[in-house]
Amino acid sequence: RVAITAGNHDQTIPTDISIKNYHLLISPKDMTPLDPRDYIITTYTDGSKHKDDSTGYGVIIFLDKEHYITENYTLSKHHTVFQCEAHALYRASKILTDILSTPDSVEYRAIIYTDSQALIKSLQKSHTSNKTILMVHNALNSLSTSNLISVEWIPGRNGHSALIPLL
Repeated sequence: RVAITAGNHDQTIPTDISIKNYHLLISPKDMTPLDPRDYIITTYTDGSKHKDDSTGYGVIIFLDKEHYITENYTLSKHHTVFQCEAHALYRASKILTDILSTPDSVEYRAIIYTDSQALIKSLQKSHTSNKTILMVHNALNSLSTSNLISVEWIPGRNGHSALIPLL
C-alpha cells in the first residue's frame, strides 16, 4: 500500500492532469446511472470518518456479476473524508490493475462508483497541486491504458445499495 498523506501535508507543485484515459461522470439526480450490467467489472468505493475520528475506506469488486473481493482498511485519524474517498478510488485502481494485467491483450470494461462528487470534480480539472489527486489520476490513467474505465458518481447512502441488486 502507498500511504496517502494525511492532513495539510498533501500539497505538491501544480501538475498537469489534463490527459485522461479514463471517463468521469457526475449524473444529475434525475438521470439513470450507467447500468453496471454493461460492464464486466463493477466496483464500489467509499471512504468515511467516524464520530471517534477514526477513518477508513472500503472497496468491493464484482467480476462478471459475482463478488470477487472486498477490502476495508483503517487510515489515521488525521485523514479527511476526501482523502479516505480518494484512497478508496486509488486502491480500487490498483486492485483492478492487478486483476486485469493479463498477457492476452483483452480490453476490459470496468465501472467504478464513488459517492464523492468532490473527488470526481478534482479529477476533472486540468491541473492539481494535491498529491492525493495526482496519485489517483496516475493510477487511473495506468489502469486505462488497455481497459475502458469509467468513474461515476452515485448518491451516498442509498446509491451503492440501490445499484448492487442490478448485478
